Amino acid sequence: AYEKDFGPEKSVDLKRTYQEGAAGWRRRPEFVDGKVHVLPNEVGAHYLYREVQATSQRVMDVSLGSNDGIKVWVDGKLAFENNIGRRAADDQDRASLPLKPGKNQLRRKITNCGGAAGFYLRIVRRIAHSY
Repeated sequence: AYEKDFGPEKSVDLKRTYQEGAAGWRRRPEFVDGKVHVLPNEVGAHYLYREVQATSQRVMDVSLGSNDGIKVWVDGKLAFENNIGRRAADDQDRASLPLKPGKNQLRRKITNCGGAAGFYLRIVRRIAHSY
């Protein structure tokens, strides 16, 4: 599941469904930052999407956790990955994600090899840079 592209890795269409309508995007307001969230016990992949607004070009440092592997894209470009087997917890990985002024698309893929799947995200800081 870590290597396989199930569809949402190249682009995001929030109205599109996958696997003959069995999977699709859903709003999940309970997925707040700074908390480990449990996902369904399915072997495979879960995709998470959110938009991040930036007032200027900057780097956003994030703390991540996953059960099991994780990939992170910013505006369609792979920005972080860790192919690992583990239980989701806070602060397992750190990543610096490049943001452009305006809306940025943050997409995560959580792969699960067995048992409960889960993830964690916390924004550590946003650093403005001049380029």
